[in-house]
Amino acid sequence: MGCLELPAPTGHSGEGTTVQSVGTGCGPLECGNSNSPEIDNQGIHDFDSTFVQPNDAGFLLTGYSKDGISYTPVVDRATLTGQDGFGHVLLHDGGSRADSLIGSQFSVVHTQIGREYLIQIDGVGSAPYFAKPGGVAMTTPTYFISWIVAHAGRPEAGATWANICHSPPVDIDTFGMNRFHAVLFEGDRIDAVNKVVYTVDKHWFNIGCAGSALSKQHLDGHTHGAMDAWPAFTTTLDQRTAHLKMLSADYCGAGVPLTIAGQPLNYADDRGWMHYVSSTPVLEARWTRFGASCLNQPRIAAHPSPDAIAAFPIIEVAIRDACLLVGKSRPPPCTGTVTDFQGHHLLSANP
Repeated sequence: MGCLELPAPTGHSGEGTTVQSVGTGCGPLECGNSNSPEIDNQGIHDFDSTFVQPNDAGFLLTGYSKDGISYTPVVDRATLTGQDGFGHVLLHDGGSRADSLIGSQFSVVHTQIGREYLIQIDGVGSAPYFAKPGGVAMTTPTYFISWIVAHAGRPEAGATWANICHSPPVDIDTFGMNRFHAVLFEGDRIDAVNKVVYTVDKHWFNIGCAGSALSKQHLDGHTHGAMDAWPAFTTTLDQRTAHLKMLSADYCGAGVPLTIAGQPLNYADDRGWMHYVSSTPVLEARWTRFGASCLNQPRIAAHPSPDAIAAFPIIEVAIRDACLLVGKSRPPPCTGTVTDFQGHHLLSANP
């Protein structure tokens, strides 16, 4: 079984082309040498900004500070600020207080092993959304984030800072996002195992490294943070779930991704935010929150490679087995054309 990794734009302006990868022995939203956020070789993707609940990986935020001053972290409209209640605010707006976020630190503890960490904001930038409602280009903040093992609130002796986004993709800079940066976005609670966006809680925020699944979700305008920042990006939880399942080739809706790194894919949405890149796209699937409602030739079969064959020697068997996990049969073949949405929000196509 593989795990969702690297939806990254290839060969064009970024609209509608993705790449995924698989691995073994990895977390549900990160794999081996993936570019998902990681602390101490453990994948993470979200935090509770109220310092109350640990995430599913066992990491709990316990504080946020800079220069000895404690702040409340707020992620709103996919933008991080810190507020101390006395009029002091950490922010990045290009104005007189620009870059005051830099050097701010989250204190983190792993609740199962008791180990402490610091997560530091080392840089702030921006990136264009791949999705463009009405053809209008918009941007979102990005952050260079590092982590280190800590003791009593200070870096542990001999420890070194590391980028929370490891193994950055080599080609992402071409498309407007610094490959060492991450996006932050609030609200979406994501069941990473089952690939479901199941509710909104604005006390939580997500981290998506450049080229990762969650970064692609956000830059495609399919997060609550994108919607808060730009109301043109209004989406439902079902549509965001369908988008995540499309990126991961979770055809059966069982949470099992069936794709590999470097696998080309085009997609389009029914609102015209994203368009096929290929001039000759061939319909792969139509997508719902339950997976693919119909499926023609899977992307692995349309563009086989040695890695694809190694991961999925017989892709149709892998699809059958994934569907059996949720008591389904393989999705039926699609009818209609590559531009016929038939009431669906998202279509995927093989270039």
